[in-house]
Amino acid sequence: MLTEKRVIFQAGRMWYAKQYLPLRGAAPSSQRRERRDYSTQIRNVINFRTSKEKLWLLLECNFGPDDLYVSVSYRDENLPKTKDRAERNLTWFIRALRTERAAKGQDLVYIRVTEGLHGDHRLHHHLIINATGDDYKTIRQLWSKFGDSVKIYPYKCKSPYEHAEYLTKEPKEKGRRKVGERMWRISRNAKRPVVTTVDVPQGEELLVPPGYVEMESRNKDNTFGRFQYKAAILKPDAENPNLGQCIIIGKA
Repeated sequence: MLTEKRVIFQAGRMWYAKQYLPLRGAAPSSQRRERRDYSTQIRNVINFRTSKEKLWLLLECNFGPDDLYVSVSYRDENLPKTKDRAERNLTWFIRALRTERAAKGQDLVYIRVTEGLHGDHRLHHHLIINATGDDYKTIRQLWSKFGDSVKIYPYKCKSPYEHAEYLTKEPKEKGRRKVGERMWRISRNAKRPVVTTVDVPQGEELLVPPGYVEMESRNKDNTFGRFQYKAAILKPDAENPNLGQCIIIGKA
């Protein structure tokens, strides 16, 4: 029996699934040529889409409306000349913030992004962090070592998917500085989605589980195979004893 691959992600209240049937066997010469000519381009598109989806699901696992979206930039005299230097500055800031919180018995969960290829090409940083109720003053005080521009917004200013799109926009639009460069980084104590992979009979419809509201459904066929995607969110009053939330695979 021919089968399709189904991959299900449970990220908090979000359910997301992909189902695909890769094309097998000999293909017409024109189709083989199309695959070869566009393989690199398509692979890049797929890599960016996959990275964005992964970030979206991590955001669903770890952050809620009361958490924070933070953007920080440098004063002229402290503007780093390289991205590596900027990354080291951001690492210092995160460690200092973690130390401040640890003294109060609080954890720090974050996602961090460094940009500098768009707009005025000045290096700057974006972070999403869990809120503790006493963050604004601490964040501004710590970042004053490097700059005076600190913008802090409620995480709910965008949806998790919109945040993921924004935080991955630069490498998608401008490319990566070097092969294999990370698009974003996440703290080791962050939760990860629960992932289940199963084989299903070919042609079996991908259905949203009971208790969920469907948010997106799309199909795509190309020279590489047939693909289905669905996303759904758990109803506020729904109960699901089999709901896999998220898992923690590391420490801060």
